[in-house]
Amino acid sequence: MKLRDFKGEKGIQVVGKLLLPIMNIVGNPENAGDGRGIIQQVSGFFTNNPHDVMEVLAILDDVPVEGYEINAQTALQRLLSWFDDPELLGLFGLQSKTPTSSGSATTTTTE
Repeated sequence: MKLRDFKGEKGIQVVGKLLLPIMNIVGNPENAGDGRGIIQQVSGFFTNNPHDVMEVLAILDDVPVEGYEINAQTALQRLLSWFDDPELLGLFGLQSKTPTSSGSATTTTTE
């Protein structure tokens, strides 16, 4: 699920549950940006903080963390889904590289 899918009190609870594992991931010096691209940074998250990433995945799947199991294929699918969730990426201090406009160009006029 995406962050925007959690509404009301459930949304508040999800954010509260996400804070600790995200802070563990972001606070890990091995995950420092150092000018690396978003893919390299997220790869580092998975490599350097697997328990915390599993906790984030379980929370976003809305299932108990205890006993949560995931295989490599599903982990990869979930990783790719993170790139479609700008709110989640923002919690990690990351920004999606999606285009800001898919329509017509804007113009500025002066009188």
